[in-house]
This record gives sequence, structure tokens and C-alpha cells, in this order.
Amino acid sequence: MKRDCPVQKGDSANDAVFSVSEKRLDGWLIDSGATSHMTPHRSDLFDYEILNDGIGVTIADGKKLRVHEKGTVRLTGVNSRRIKMMNVLHIPGLDRRLLSVGRLAEHGLSVNFERF
Repeated sequence: MKRDCPVQKGDSANDAVFSVSEKRLDGWLIDSGATSHMTPHRSDLFDYEILNDGIGVTIADGKKLRVHEKGTVRLTGVNSRRIKMMNVLHIPGLDRRLLSVGRLAEHGLSVNFERF
């Protein structure tokens, strides 16, 4: 068993820590791997259209989920700036809301990752 857990050598100043929780996250997670903005909550969409063509999305664990609707979401950003996101996918069964870095950049918004 000890041989299966190698000891890391070197400086630990660059180590990262994350946690996993079973609780529902109510905020939006910024995801550099997401191809679209996505939400598990239809109530997030104030204007939407039902999709009946069986579009599916494969999530990180390999599971495939069906897209039910796509629509518009309004968020309040930094300095109370209103952000309107269009073509947000409603995917029941998704465990959190995802903001796509790629989609944000396509619309002129920037995302900065900084050490704190």
C-alpha cells in the first residue's frame, strides 16, 4: 500500500487544493472546458425555446445528458454591470451552472485567473 502512494519531492508552494461536496451549488462555475453556458434550472431562463431534436451533452464523468431548452439568462457582474447571456442550455441532471470561458470571450468579455 505504501508503494502506491509516492512521496512528492520538491517545494510544495505550488500545490493546489480542492474540495468535493454533495451540496447544491447556487452560483455559476466558470468552466474553460465547457462549449456552452449551461444550467440545470429552467427557472434561470427568462426567454427560452424547447428543443425537440435530441441534442445531447457529454459531461466530465462521461455521462450523456439531454438538452431540453435553450434560452437567455441575465446576470449581474462586477460593478453591478448587467450581463445578458443568450443560447444558455437547460440540462436537467447537470449538477451545477456552468459559464463557458470560450463563449464569454467570443462576446468580448474577459476572464482573469489570479492567485490569491
